[in-house]
Amino acid sequence: MKRLNKSYIISFILILLFLCVAFSHIFSNHLITGGDYSVLSKTYLQDVFEKSFYAWNDEYNLGQNNTPFMNYAPYRFLIGVVGNAIQFNGVVIERMFWWLPFFTLAFVSSFYFRRLLPIGELGFLSTFFFIFNSYTLMLLGGGQISGVGLAFAIAPLVLVTFIELVNKRVLKNSLMAGLLFAVQVMFDLRIAYVTMFAVLFYTLLNGKEVLLKNTIKNFLYIFIIPAGITLLLHAFWILPILIFKHNPVQQVGAAFNSLDAVSFFSFATFENSLALLHPNWPENIFGKVGFMRAEFLILPILAFSSLFFIRNEKNQKVKKHILFFALLGLVGAFLAKGVNEPFGGVYLWMFEHVPGFVMFRDPTKWYVLVVISYSILIPYSVWNTYIWLRSRSRFSIFNFQFSIKSKIFNAQNIFLLFVFCYLLFLIRPVFLGQLGGTFRQTEIPQEYTDLNNFLNDHSEFYRTLWIPTVQKYGLHSSQHPAIYGQEFFRTSNAQEVVKKLYDPKTKIFLQNAGVKYIILPFDSESEIFVTDRKYDDGVYLSVKKEIKNIDWLQEKKQFGKIIIYEMPNYKERFWSEEKDVAFNTRTRNPTHYQIAAKNGNLSGTIIFSEQYDHNWIAIANGEKIASQKHDTHFNSFQITKAPRTIDVYYSPQRWVEIGIIISISTLVIVLIYMIRIKRQ
Repeated sequence: MKRLNKSYIISFILILLFLCVAFSHIFSNHLITGGDYSVLSKTYLQDVFEKSFYAWNDEYNLGQNNTPFMNYAPYRFLIGVVGNAIQFNGVVIERMFWWLPFFTLAFVSSFYFRRLLPIGELGFLSTFFFIFNSYTLMLLGGGQISGVGLAFAIAPLVLVTFIELVNKRVLKNSLMAGLLFAVQVMFDLRIAYVTMFAVLFYTLLNGKEVLLKNTIKNFLYIFIIPAGITLLLHAFWILPILIFKHNPVQQVGAAFNSLDAVSFFSFATFENSLALLHPNWPENIFGKVGFMRAEFLILPILAFSSLFFIRNEKNQKVKKHILFFALLGLVGAFLAKGVNEPFGGVYLWMFEHVPGFVMFRDPTKWYVLVVISYSILIPYSVWNTYIWLRSRSRFSIFNFQFSIKSKIFNAQNIFLLFVFCYLLFLIRPVFLGQLGGTFRQTEIPQEYTDLNNFLNDHSEFYRTLWIPTVQKYGLHSSQHPAIYGQEFFRTSNAQEVVKKLYDPKTKIFLQNAGVKYIILPFDSESEIFVTDRKYDDGVYLSVKKEIKNIDWLQEKKQFGKIIIYEMPNYKERFWSEEKDVAFNTRTRNPTHYQIAAKNGNLSGTIIFSEQYDHNWIAIANGEKIASQKHDTHFNSFQITKAPRTIDVYYSPQRWVEIGIIISISTLVIVLIYMIRIKRQ
């Protein structure tokens, strides 16, 4: 036991040392940026604190139903509460809630593999490989740590818990599996789906006889109770989706769920995924697929050589686990390649017919199964090879006999050193400073600090239109929502966005949408104005020239390369087509507004400049008035009885609030019951 404790301590120290070297920027006092990483500005954190559990998101474009994206709301709310307590210090918040939890979960979660296979004192190798591989590093470098990253970090722990549940069906294990799976769903639904795929795969391979015996009871413990706990804990967003029959797939649009999108995002080849080589390694530039690197092909050899050792394995459970993880790695590699050969049509068929598979337009999410598989197979192979070498002190090579008796420089230790050096060699770009994204310390450009201060100085409601799209440092909030030009006008070409502005109808639409400023951004990260994935200043200058030719736009302000143009005669959030009619609007939250006329009573048609959704309801004199579509985009309410005030609210919010009560009650009951079981 003392030796085992010592190995745990040494493992922890080694992993911590490598983390400090690879992620030294975490210990700085600067905000981390890069890729999809959210810059934790004070405005952003205040919105997180105030608006976590609302069914409508009013910060982007013209607003949208938010219930499909509310799974992360509990964690957002916790971030907001702590952020409020420490005066919204983004540097502390991102370390406390993203980076520290990721590495803690990854260390604890992957170390749980010790419970499945005898890997001796090489448990640290499992943890090391789980964190330091091309997929995990590209995940972190791409700024996806807050959702996908945390769900990925806890995946091994969730899988091990369910495997133990299949082998030992007791209520305590079932409750724990449900709680852990609910946490993973909170972070990212796609990674939770991948993990549950692995659970079902294990059950089909090794749990068939379990389900056939006392089927109802076993099915209840393994699936029904964990699924029920997860659904109840997430009732606050699942309930409104079910009640209002909202289809999240329709909301993201055909561009994201079509077969063409799947083909476009299938960057990895089978040799990439089998060798656990991320297709964008190491540049991590979207769409830029690197060449196959031969050195990575040793990884599957190390992993699948574990099959040579199961012949002498006496423990039947260990044999089953080795076969399961070997097959899991192959299946994960097959799915991670997407529509590429061999048998690429299988992925397309699954995308169209398997429930939930539509979430995986980006097949690289299936790399998670390969990482989990290799994180346990490689340590098992290395450990058994180490034992085999230790049992032999004499070797015969080409008829030459020699003996190694040194306690340090012996065959088994040399082999361990070789494996460790090989794994370090694969990830050498980390230590050579060649990785970008969140691995590089960057400063928020002063131009964006000045821009955000300028926008924040105006307290009235208005929107901003970014040409061609919002830059990551740009301000967006409920009071000043940002319209993403390319996304809103459904084009990926910057010049096409500008051409839309030449249409007189676009001018009227932008005025009605409350757009006050049109912003040409400074592409400080070389991500917007690009040609062949490289920054092209000619594209920026071309867009700037086209905007200057629009006679109804007036240049208002300039911060470096950021240019702000002002729109004339923009409207408020609520407005009327009748002249000389003005409103006082009180915003209670993104789903509830109170409107009063500045003079007299309300009457006629009131336009609400948010994206049309028939679930918006106005209450006037106790009467409910359903929203009608106005000008293809907006909501409108026909007021006939001339009330002094009306309330406008988003009806799914009521079910969000009911769901919150259900979720909190479920959590309290489950925790009390588990404490009671532990005491007994």
